[in-house]
Amino acid sequence: MNKLLFLKNPWVVLLSIALGAAIGLFNKDLALFIAPFSDIYLSFLKMCVLPIMVTAVVSSIGKLLLAKESGIFLKRMVVVFCIGLLVSSA
Repeated sequence: MNKLLFLKNPWVVLLSIALGAAIGLFNKDLALFIAPFSDIYLSFLKMCVLPIMVTAVVSSIGKLLLAKESGIFLKRMVVVFCIGLLVSSA
């Protein structure tokens, strides 16, 4: 069994967020010391978001095309996309 499995618990995530906010508010020296590490983490996160989003969109479209009712969904997607373009351009 994986020893770090507890990190997936939502309570651990919420506690980490609260701890980070508390460090930022009450311990400025520590916050300034770990700021370069957080900048590196955020840079890596920004670098990974686009490939993950592209993969999600492409795999979703692939699953949609394999569905039996894909013609109906594709027509709806085209209509909604065109309406969205018209609304945003207006």
